[in-house]
Amino acid sequence: MRKDLVRTSKFLSLVLRHKPETIGLRLDKNGWADVEELLAKARMSLDFAMLAEVVETNDKKRFSFNAEKTKIRANQGHSINVDLKLEPLRPPDVLYHGTATRFWRSISEKGLIKGNRQYVHLSKDTDTAEKIGARHGKPLILKIESGRMFQNGHRFFLSENGVWMIAHVPVNYLKKMTDAENKRPPRLQKVKSCGVLCVRDASCKQFLLLRHPHRWDIPKGHMEKNESEHACALRELFEETGIRERDMLLDPDFRFEHTYFPKYKRFGGERVEKTVIVFLGRLLSPVQIVTTEHSTFQWVDWQSSQHFSSDTIDKLLKKARQHM
Repeated sequence: MRKDLVRTSKFLSLVLRHKPETIGLRLDKNGWADVEELLAKARMSLDFAMLAEVVETNDKKRFSFNAEKTKIRANQGHSINVDLKLEPLRPPDVLYHGTATRFWRSISEKGLIKGNRQYVHLSKDTDTAEKIGARHGKPLILKIESGRMFQNGHRFFLSENGVWMIAHVPVNYLKKMTDAENKRPPRLQKVKSCGVLCVRDASCKQFLLLRHPHRWDIPKGHMEKNESEHACALRELFEETGIRERDMLLDPDFRFEHTYFPKYKRFGGERVEKTVIVFLGRLLSPVQIVTTEHSTFQWVDWQSSQHFSSDTIDKLLKKARQHM
């Protein structure tokens, strides 16, 4: 989705679901806002065409117009008290809820509670539940006996965009789904890092390595959201060495990619799928290396065959030698 659409969607979620007072917007008891008032008070560049595009293209159908398109509201997810005028409906016999594993202890004691929202949200399928859970950490899918709940008097509601909702799910109606039950292997968190193999001298006789506590490595780091591989590699190169984009020339015909499965502290020691992308850069003139995240650096002489402790570095150097 385009950045302007994402930005507008987040703004609408804020003022139509949670905090209309931030722009002085008035919602009626059913959650409707006047479109003209919304456009006039929006603290961003927003017109009706953009508003209509967000309503039409939002993948979760989070927002709706009235028939005349003079009013707009969020279809669900409110933390403020509104009456969406939804009628109780019989749900499927089984529904699902996606959350993170770190919340299981609390859920196993209290069940699913709505927190600061009006309802607990439930999904018709495990894929949707898993995606929702992954937003909060390592995903956990809960299976809800919604049919039995309905028979025992619990009221379910269905939002206009297809989300099942209920005020509370007691512990005795839910259970954790195993990977076998979900009929799929556990999904690994995916991590991508980008960097530059920086070489110097006309004949590319030396390459740059940085010293980590227990190993040598090239300048590289994790991609940020909406960042390209090239942009990430050049940013990390500058942040870790002081080498600027104008100081070097990236080889347009070289791109190294290697995927492996290390354990990551930032994910609680869980194994992840890590992909490293490396570009080849030749220094155009001598530069002063300024290390900000490493103890030291070294320009290493090229040799016909050399090995480091890192499997990634060995494979990278082999490909670079073949390329040059």
